[in-house]
Amino acid sequence: MNRSDGIGPEGRRVSVIGLGYVGLPVALAAARAIDREAAAHRIIAFDRDGERVAELRAGRDRTGVAGAGELADKRLHFTADADDLTFADFHIVTVPTPVDERHEPDLTDLLAAMDLLGPRLAPGSAVAVESTLYPGATDNILGPRLAAASKLVCGEDFKLIYSPERINPGDGDHAFGHTPKIIAGQDAVALELAREVYGPLVPAGLVEVSSIAAAEAAKAIENTQRDLNIALVNEFAQILDALDLDTGEVLAAAGTKWNFHGYRPGLVGGHCIGVDPWYLAARARQVGVEPRVLLAGRAVNDGMPAFVARRVAELLAGLAAGGEHRTNESGARAAVGGGQVDAGGAGGADSQRNPAVAARVPADKPRVLILGLTYKDGVADVRHSLVPALAVELLGLGLDVSAWDPEVDGKGREALSGGGWRVLSEAPQMLDRSAGRDQPQQTPFMPGAEAWEAVILARRHGGLVELAAELCGPCSGVPLLADLTGAFGPGRERAWPVGALTWAL
Repeated sequence: MNRSDGIGPEGRRVSVIGLGYVGLPVALAAARAIDREAAAHRIIAFDRDGERVAELRAGRDRTGVAGAGELADKRLHFTADADDLTFADFHIVTVPTPVDERHEPDLTDLLAAMDLLGPRLAPGSAVAVESTLYPGATDNILGPRLAAASKLVCGEDFKLIYSPERINPGDGDHAFGHTPKIIAGQDAVALELAREVYGPLVPAGLVEVSSIAAAEAAKAIENTQRDLNIALVNEFAQILDALDLDTGEVLAAAGTKWNFHGYRPGLVGGHCIGVDPWYLAARARQVGVEPRVLLAGRAVNDGMPAFVARRVAELLAGLAAGGEHRTNESGARAAVGGGQVDAGGAGGADSQRNPAVAARVPADKPRVLILGLTYKDGVADVRHSLVPALAVELLGLGLDVSAWDPEVDGKGREALSGGGWRVLSEAPQMLDRSAGRDQPQQTPFMPGAEAWEAVILARRHGGLVELAAELCGPCSGVPLLADLTGAFGPGRERAWPVGALTWAL
């Protein structure tokens, strides 16, 4: 049989199962690897979400990965019909592997994919899993599950491959194909199949490892290392805040040494960094190793919403009490009028006051606006974001909370509704306080302006930095700006707005 219309020397017919931020780029790359003129085969791009498939067929991608032109490629066949998988013999599985409420690995979607694929798996096929797993899961859980569903013999009738995804959503410099790809197979034949199919898809090259378990471990350790490094600077940030030191200044100075690794404090969310350590921890416990360090990092990072909420509440309480910049025993660092003010400096710990600012902060239920809701900059995904956790913490401290993110669509806003805080459907309008009255400015923002006592900048995309600067500037005059992104300050993207009390993580 002539197989020249597929991928690799054997003309493998490829399916991609799961068309999220991982699967869609893989499907696009696979389509590009097929000769446009001679191809009789199309990549089977499958997702069980019929609405998602309909959007892709219509040229719309809610993840922002692909434009209408790419989605119109005739070498792609978007489908929600599982029987279309029978036309492929190399299946790439990219479904999510989250953790449950107890932080235990949740393989529900992945096992469902095995059950769906199994009855449609032909002898001689290969199954490549890209989802994050702990070492041993592919061989010991997925292989037997797929064998039972297909009634085929794993290793003889079909081959298992593991090639962990390394996609960084929102980062065009490290898109699929631009980062070396790890591949492993259950035997030499499986590894050769992985080499033949993934080789044309990944110009950056392949990294072959000796076993599937080694590839699974490499994936888990990649993200655990990053999680721990961010946890370290998050703890630094809390210590430096208590010492009345500028975290950004200290990290910049330390970074002048050649072997210092640069990380910024922040809210660590997402499908990988906040999840993968739990997979490694689960496997460690299975083999009798207590994962102390990596779980300590998780505790620090998961505790950051509470830390930020507490600091914002303390600063607002200080303003409401009379404009005091220092609001707790640590002597919190803050700035007024665009310049840094040391609350424990020459002026005295509690002596720096701005009555005009303080008068705008009610003692009861101050209103806070969070700018940015997604789990990172440049993406539209609110799943696994820690910003909602920050909103909940602020609510628990008695604050009224609203949030706005131009990247989040109606579905995303709906997913966040019902938590006691508001997700705005349109951009907030500024109030003009420059004349002593709260009057809406003539700006392109939504009608029905609202006054806030604090703005928290959680993300930098979609013009949010500029909006924060305007809301806390002299005209609108929101009294407090808390920057979690590092956008404001000397030598950074924007100078601190004049007239507001400011605090940076």
